[in-house]
Parts: sequence; C-alpha cells; structure tokens
Amino acid sequence: MFKILKIETEEHLLKLVTKSKKVLQNSIQIVQYPTSLRGNVSVAEWSQKYKEIDKSNQELLNNISNKAGVYTLFTLDGQNHWKILYIGQTQSKTAKQRIISHIVWRNKKTKSGKITGSKFNEVQEIIMSGKELGFSFVEIHPAPLRHYIEENLIEELN
Repeated sequence: MFKILKIETEEHLLKLVTKSKKVLQNSIQIVQYPTSLRGNVSVAEWSQKYKEIDKSNQELLNNISNKAGVYTLFTLDGQNHWKILYIGQTQSKTAKQRIISHIVWRNKKTKSGKITGSKFNEVQEIIMSGKELGFSFVEIHPAPLRHYIEENLIEELN
C-alpha cells in the first residue's frame, strides 16, 4: 500500500555525523559564571545574576546567533574529562535564545505556552556544586540535516 523510499547511500550522511561529533568534542568552551554562584545559592540570588551571566558569555552567544546547528553541553568530571550532559539542535532564528534557556535562565513557559525543556535546572546544580559547564556548537548546512545529526549522536550515546 505505502512505498518505502531509501537513500541510495548513507555514506556521506554518516561522514557528516562523524565530522560533527569531532567538531563538538574538539571545540568545547567553558561557560562563564560568577564565582558567587558556586555553592548553596537561592533562586533569588541566582536570578540577580542573569544579566551578568549573559554578559560574560556574549561572545559565545553571538557566535551562534542566527546559525542552525547541533550543540552539546558538557560537565567536567573529577578526572578532567568532559562528559556529555545534553545534545540538542536549533534552528537559526532561535539559536541564541535556545542556548540562553540552557545556560542563563530558568525553565519557563514561552509565549506559545510550551515549556522550554531546557537543561537549566541541571546546569544550575552543576555550577552550584563547583563543577564547570562546557558548550560546543557546529553549524550544519543544509540546516534540516541538524535533526539527522542530533538523532544519530544521541543514538550513539545510548
């Protein structure tokens, strides 16, 4: 009844996934947080630092603005190895805001009423525990392939 359509070769797509993985692993940048956020900090204290966190990370945020791609959040373990916390993808028009929702402010409802689904709560715990948060990003062309790459990287981790 329905037809199955398959790409003739996945070789080029799988190479793109492999290259993306290497870029993400080799371009980790430490996300900057005020030292006053290390330790047991209240939500009110943390919310007073949003603008400072945003400003400290402006270069990182500006570098991904208006770019469609795949990104990874990492934590630094006790052995000085980066451990993947999260792999995600973003479209170009929302890239900067998407990353801000992970690293700067709390999960909240958007104008559409949806929850952002950010990892901010986990990020907040990581920073308060004194660990470092890393971030990497790879721009993908054509942009719709970011879904394929994200899905393959997540599958590989599981």
